[in-house]
Amino acid sequence: MVRSVEEVLKAEFGRSLSDKGVHVLDPFVGTGNFITRLMKEIRTSSLPSKYKEELHCNEIMLLPYYIASMNIEHAYLDAVGNTSPSRDLPRRYV
Repeated sequence: MVRSVEEVLKAEFGRSLSDKGVHVLDPFVGTGNFITRLMKEIRTSSLPSKYKEELHCNEIMLLPYYIASMNIEHAYLDAVGNTSPSRDLPRRYV
């Protein structure tokens, strides 16, 4: 799914998921699998700003919300090479 989105962005808009200004909205994030997989495709140099400003998701069920929150945060920390959360980690409202 993520590769399909990347291909459509390149073919139709000449953009990439890593480009500044390309926002991603996952309205039914569930446990966060799409967002975590998407973060693997984004250039590591672009990921901090993308994570802070351009990745958006929503979940109304409480348990999937908590799981998504943990999964997304851990995927981000793994991707940027950080082993522990810090105080400056942006708040993600899932």
